[in-house]
Amino acid sequence: MSFLVSLLIYSVLFTIMLGGFEEIGWRGYLTSKIIQYKLSWSQLIIITSVIWSIWHLPTHFAKFEHHFYIQYSIFVISCFEFSIIMAYLRIRTNSVIPAIIMHSLIALLYASFFKPTSNHMDLYFLTFPSIVMILILFPVSIYYYRKGHKIYSDNYLQTPAPEYV
Repeated sequence: MSFLVSLLIYSVLFTIMLGGFEEIGWRGYLTSKIIQYKLSWSQLIIITSVIWSIWHLPTHFAKFEHHFYIQYSIFVISCFEFSIIMAYLRIRTNSVIPAIIMHSLIALLYASFFKPTSNHMDLYFLTFPSIVMILILFPVSIYYYRKGHKIYSDNYLQTPAPEYV
């Protein structure tokens, strides 16, 4: 096997593994706990998005040094949009596998196209596609927020919440 093919295969497997561990935590364990305690669909999205954003804080700070506030703000917005879509996939399929696949694809695309530098002109070319992505994802995330809210309310909020001791 050639070096590039091997590198591609290992990169994909590594990305799936890392995204898989995160999604087992966020969309698997955390979402199950949120469902168990009958928190609302909005609370599910907010909690998982905030934790996902904070989880990536150290890597953004290290990568973007001087442009941290710009790039991290964009990342947090995209976390909310992607969290809506992945939470929908999780409750629709009752599995974390679709969220793992989506997380892996996002990570591969990000690693392939968005290379942080300290050059201000490169920052423009790095920031502009991120903003376009956020704008494109906005109506998609609203659509899945509404669909997810209906499924979540119908399937998970009908039984009484557990009693707190």
